[in-house]
Amino acid sequence: MVKQPNMKLIGLFICCSVLTIFLMFGYFIKSKLDTDEALVVMYFDESVKGLDVGAPVLFKGVKIGEVSQVKLLANLKTMNFLIAVYAKIYHGKSLVTNKNDRKEEWDRFINEGLRARLAINSVITGQLLIELNMLPDTKVVLRKMPKDSDIFEIPTLNSPFAEISKSLQVMPINRIMQNINSLTESLSADVPPFLVKLNAALDTFDTILN
Repeated sequence: MVKQPNMKLIGLFICCSVLTIFLMFGYFIKSKLDTDEALVVMYFDESVKGLDVGAPVLFKGVKIGEVSQVKLLANLKTMNFLIAVYAKIYHGKSLVTNKNDRKEEWDRFINEGLRARLAINSVITGQLLIELNMLPDTKVVLRKMPKDSDIFEIPTLNSPFAEISKSLQVMPINRIMQNINSLTESLSADVPPFLVKLNAALDTFDTILN
């Protein structure tokens, strides 16, 4: 005799499945419409090689967002180039919490020292990330483009490796090499006589010991 299926269990299973789908759909719609997420832009004048879409954005070591777009901006009149990096801050992790006056709160963060700079994410692959931190003793440089007037901008600083590269470019390498060559030539001229005198002194010392 074939056992009849339990229609109540089947109906309960269908109801739970439909309810789960509706809840997931509602959560998806809420996440898309929630205005707590923030889109920010940062302008860099150094190379961003290794910074890809999806790269993490960290604030004091905590991941709060990710890079959503990277654009190269060129001014053909001045031949200046900037890289605009757009990042999306995750829901619930936005630095700005006052929905009534976001601009005032954002300006306060900037005035208190909020800055962005590139950092190494992986030494092996050369991938980069965006590091946010409070650095109140640094200068505020804003480069917002007219088309991004409704997007919050975070001032940027040169990364440590960019500062090292800049220092190497302004170092008087030729003068340093000339000084090294002069020192080498001086040592080449002075060392042989010194070795002769040292050898004679050792012979004298050896004679005294004998």
